Amino acid sequence: MKKNAAVDFWVGLFVLLGALALVFLALKAGNLSSFTAGDQYRVTAEFDITDDHPAMAILRENDLPDDLPLMLRRVVGADVRS
Repeated sequence: MKKNAAVDFWVGLFVLLGALALVFLALKAGNLSSFTAGDQYRVTAEFDITDDHPAMAILRENDLPDDLPLMLRRVVGADVRS
């Protein structure tokens, strides 16, 4: 009986470690480091582009307004992932 209990303990521990490894891999695959958002920084840049800039052609091709400034926004985490 004692030998059986030791085997059951090690099998249970192995299964638990396997489950934790799957959770870890799922978080990494989802580009998540934890369940909380943590510190984040919002970076915004605004550009006035000229009529001959290549971005203007893309705006016009897609019927987007081209009379507004070009604005880029990005959210960067404290670990510099975005």
